[in-house]
Amino acid sequence: MNNISHLQKLTFFILLAVLCSNSYSQETKELTSSDSSLTVRIKKALNEVVNNFEESAQVLHESLQVSIEKKDTLNIIRCFIGITDIDRFKGNYNSAFDKLWDALLLAEEFKDTLNTIKIHRNLGILYSIYNKDSIAIHHLDYSSQLAKDANFYNKVVRDGQLNQNYFNLATIYRNKKLYSVALNYLDSCIKTRTKTYAPYVETEMGRIYLETNKLDAAESYLAKANRYFRTNDANYLVASHLFMGDLKSKQNQVDSAEYYYSKSLEKLTSGNVFLEYKSEVLKKLAQLNLDKNNTREAYEYLSQANIASDSLFNATNARNNKMFEIKNKYKEALVEKEKLIENQHLVIQQKNKIQSILSIMIILSLLLFGAGYFVYKLKDQLKKLTIQQQLENDKNNEVLEVKSKELTTYALQLIDKDQALNELLDVIKKEAPKKHNALNNKYNKGSNNLWEEFNMRFVKVNENFYSKLREKHPDITPTEQKHCALIKLNFDSMEMAKILNISVQSVHTSRYRIRKKIKLAHEESLSNYIASL
Repeated sequence: MNNISHLQKLTFFILLAVLCSNSYSQETKELTSSDSSLTVRIKKALNEVVNNFEESAQVLHESLQVSIEKKDTLNIIRCFIGITDIDRFKGNYNSAFDKLWDALLLAEEFKDTLNTIKIHRNLGILYSIYNKDSIAIHHLDYSSQLAKDANFYNKVVRDGQLNQNYFNLATIYRNKKLYSVALNYLDSCIKTRTKTYAPYVETEMGRIYLETNKLDAAESYLAKANRYFRTNDANYLVASHLFMGDLKSKQNQVDSAEYYYSKSLEKLTSGNVFLEYKSEVLKKLAQLNLDKNNTREAYEYLSQANIASDSLFNATNARNNKMFEIKNKYKEALVEKEKLIENQHLVIQQKNKIQSILSIMIILSLLLFGAGYFVYKLKDQLKKLTIQQQLENDKNNEVLEVKSKELTTYALQLIDKDQALNELLDVIKKEAPKKHNALNNKYNKGSNNLWEEFNMRFVKVNENFYSKLREKHPDITPTEQKHCALIKLNFDSMEMAKILNISVQSVHTSRYRIRKKIKLAHEESLSNYIASL
């Protein structure tokens, strides 16, 4: 996640703190379609996400289970959206993507326009975090168009949804340095707000003026907003103090800059919020001390900054980089599969034994005592047949077990090789950039060959999988069949993207399309369905 802009991540927190309470408070008229006490509990958790996200997460997860038991689709969607907000707060972006696509399926099925608008907006925020600006803008524009076309029961709801979309579009265009476009969207935010003062919007305006070196205008907005946050939103002071420190630094007020950076770090540490800013704040404190020839303090701050950066963005981070290991659940799935096969063999053996005994009893009843010799021979043959069948079953089980182990080993080797090649390509790109493109193209071609060999091994272990899938769902494309094969092996979205050499976004889109083609109900799991084939 080193390529993710720290400034982009702030979009979620600003949006959630300034507008979510207005948005959710307008849903009172929907209470008739769901349990009112449960809905009130969920809404309260949603409103407290920013300042008390741990407790909110617990409430939302508990409420999700209750809503599923009650088959309360509207509250299921609300819980999904709230949980994805918390996932983004904690940096679990892959999990947030998965839950948002699940929520979108439910919202479309339930014809829930308001939550569909929110889901597309949240998808836009996630894509902007990954620097996918064009896709982010597409989702935000679509969300805005839905809000304009929807027949809401009052204008406040419509304007509130548009306000949130305009704010997010402004942050994207600011990051693209299209400042005039960003300011136009911020002006639209102010026009559609019911309150006279919009501190988060004005903070964003102050940041634009700061980046364009209009320091007097920047100070007017940032200082006023900072005073507001000191009283009304303690957690956001992490960011507000940081921006004030940047302003003072540009004004060459070194002591004031150090004061604000220190206050930002103090609030960040005590509140355990906005941790993605920790490295940035520490680096700026290090630079200030270095400029003042306080080399020891500068070194200490810089060391802490490196530790903070590694803890949040290191490639081994378990929250966002799971593609370099096969999950435990994949191993557990293999064990369950082997048990299922063994149980099936036992059932077959029991059926065969019952059928054989019935046959013998019929023959004995017809031939009576005169068929003694014939019965003896028949039992002898039956015994040999049973032994032979047992030997054959044992042999097949051993072959299947070997092939399953080979497939697992090969998958591990494939991912390890991919990781090693990526690391080598990064080194080559730095040391010999002219050779990088040729080697990269050769690596991509090799990746395709690795997939073909992997797929061949998969078919040997699961020889009837594709035929069953095509028989039940003939409109599944060959590419989607590949995705289904990896889903059957319990690979997650990031692992699938790595093996197929495609983006995580493409994997999410494919999963969404597969669910629609299979026509799964919202309470059904796609992984469980594919595993049953």
